[in-house]
Amino acid sequence: MKICLITRSLPVHRSGGMETITWDLACGLSRGGHGVHILTTAHPKGRDFEKFENISVHYLSGTKPSQYTPFFFPLLNKAIRRLHEEEDFDILHSQGFAGLTFKPPANLPMIISPHGTLFSETPLYRKQFGKYSFVEKARMVWRHRWRLAMYPFYQRYLKRASLILADSRFSYDELRRDRSDIGDKLRFLPLGVDVARIPQPERFLARQRLGLPPEKIILFTLSRLEEMKGVDVALQAAAAAREKDFEYIIGGEGRWRGRLEKMAQTLGLKQVFFPGRIPGDKIHDYLAAADLFIYPELGQPAFGLVSIESLAHGTPVLASAAGATPEIVKPEVGWLFKRGDTTHLAEQLRSILPHLPEWRKRADYLRRYVEQNFPLERYLEQTIQTYREAAASR
Repeated sequence: MKICLITRSLPVHRSGGMETITWDLACGLSRGGHGVHILTTAHPKGRDFEKFENISVHYLSGTKPSQYTPFFFPLLNKAIRRLHEEEDFDILHSQGFAGLTFKPPANLPMIISPHGTLFSETPLYRKQFGKYSFVEKARMVWRHRWRLAMYPFYQRYLKRASLILADSRFSYDELRRDRSDIGDKLRFLPLGVDVARIPQPERFLARQRLGLPPEKIILFTLSRLEEMKGVDVALQAAAAAREKDFEYIIGGEGRWRGRLEKMAQTLGLKQVFFPGRIPGDKIHDYLAAADLFIYPELGQPAFGLVSIESLAHGTPVLASAAGATPEIVKPEVGWLFKRGDTTHLAEQLRSILPHLPEWRKRADYLRRYVEQNFPLERYLEQTIQTYREAAASR
């Protein structure tokens, strides 16, 4: 089959769940002998095109790397039509909201993987928005005004899709709530992880490469440093549990980095470090070196791929009980805390920290949990089945 994947970003742009799964999907399709073209935003170093075996990556000039902008959608739509005329694609697969304004021709089925809903990971989510004061609501509406403006396009996006793939039961239910008439084309398709690309857990060697102390308890968070990521909640909880001996590494960049660094100083957290954006080849070492991965999301994650990758590195997860996270973080591999509840997170930390050295012996078990429950091959097989189902209607 000839498949066109469209996405806002790839791992070359930034580290993230959607970026990882899009690239893993492309590589898996390529290994299966399918031809894959990817259309995405501008390359950070200005490249227009790259070729990887059966994968052709087209970077759209005139767009901003990894960003939805007013220019992105018309440029992408034009590029899809041009490439479709040349290649005659069997399937167009839109990741996130890349195909939001595209009207597919009759001979090109469009499958979409929204990876959530338009509002699920923002303060505008219905269960979150009602908790704000009037002033806070006004601020949130202004900050996310482009999403509100996109709502009519989002509704048409769901309607135009031949099939819609939901990453989790949470996303499945939320998408049905957003548009009740899509039930016949909505499919539950849990994501998978390519465990083969993740090195076997080697905590001591990973710490050695990173220059980290071999025995100290190390907590780790990898996230965009923004309001809805909940890192401020994690910092306050770490301060409340400061009597325990640990280091807390918070990787990533974002608008809130300066604010979070100042908060750590104000709280007197000398054991907290912000290394900034972590290169892709170093992420494996940080995940393997950690004793505990903290995932403090305030939004409603559609899937939370980083939690699964942490488990595949042999590191247990402490996460907020939000969105699809409880579908992943079961009692045998981690712990949950009430979303946004600093006190509950601090209590969990105090309870968990003394036992983390024992969890180091369970690294292989955590990896097997991922292999058994979230295999990439299953995701690839099910995705190809949906491609064939949609292509049959051409």
